[in-house]
This record gives sequence, C-alpha cells and structure tokens, in this order.
Amino acid sequence: MQHTPASARAADPAPDPAQQTPLLRHLVAGQWRSSDGAELISTNPARPEETVATGHLAGHAELDEAVAAARADLPARAALPHRSRGRVPARAADRLDARAAEWGEELRREEGKTRAEGVGEVRRAAETLRYYAAGADRPSGEVFASPRPGEQIRAVRRPVGVTAAVTPFTFPVTTTVYIRGSRTVIR
Repeated sequence: MQHTPASARAADPAPDPAQQTPLLRHLVAGQWRSSDGAELISTNPARPEETVATGHLAGHAELDEAVAAARADLPARAALPHRSRGRVPARAADRLDARAAEWGEELRREEGKTRAEGVGEVRRAAETLRYYAAGADRPSGEVFASPRPGEQIRAVRRPVGVTAAVTPFTFPVTTTVYIRGSRTVIR
C-alpha cells in the first residue's frame, strides 16, 4: 500500500454537503435491485463523519440468483468467436476511461485515497482490460504432439465457469479486473 503525505491529502476538496448519499444496489441477472440483507453504511475513512453510501448487503438468495444467471449465460458466451469475446473487455476499458474522473472521485471518498490515486486505479484497470481484449488477436489455442502417429492434440481456450471474488478494499477495481480475465465474476 502506498502512503500519501498529509499535504497531498489536504489538496482534495471537502465533500459537497448538497451531494446526495447514493443507495447501494446489486446487479443480479441484468437488473439493479435492493436487498433485505444487513444494513451497510459506508463512510469515508479519511473523513469518518462523511457517509459515502448506504444500502443492504446481498443475501444468499441474491448470490444464488447471480451465480445461476451467470452459469446460464456461460454456454452462449463460450460459443462466441474468440474475437467477439475480446470485445467485451475492450468496451469495459473504454467505459472505465470515459468515467475515470467520476469513478476516481468515488474511490477517493470510499477508500480514503487521493483523487490522483483513485483515477490512477481506474485507468490501470482499463489498461489491464485492454491487455485481456488484445488476447483476441493472439492464437486462441495450442497444438501439441500426440503419442499416436498421424494425430495432433489441439487445445482451445473457452470460458469454463463462474468465479466469486471478495476483493480487498485497497484496490477494489484493479483487483476485480485482475481476477476477471476472461471469467464471469460475481463480486
């Protein structure tokens, strides 16, 4: 973890009191929804009196539904050509870059980072997604020698499952992107 001098932290503006506290929701099976789980109140670690967001934790039902939806989508996603699958992280990278300032500000408030650290994390995640997207231009498999005469073994990479991720609070965006790769991640 990189420590930032107090003088750099002081350069960040005080929160706007008129700013409305966001309500946290969960994206489950393509729909944003609230949950009946335990209440969550997120505060700014640099300014504990500042509430960043409120909401409810996801429960077992939401998690089970999210995993079921991801598993149901897996065969269609796996059947896509390699290049089509590569477009998904490329579009995500474009979206991260387009909203880096906004989401970097959210990270500043949520994680207690400086604005520069928050924006930097979002931009680094975009770079990582572009690396994964470029994999669509690389060979999508390998050919191995077979122990039987006249045969070859061909290995082709395809999505194989759903991954659950619990990310550390220090780098929530980049850690999720590193874990993601070409997998579906439930976070």
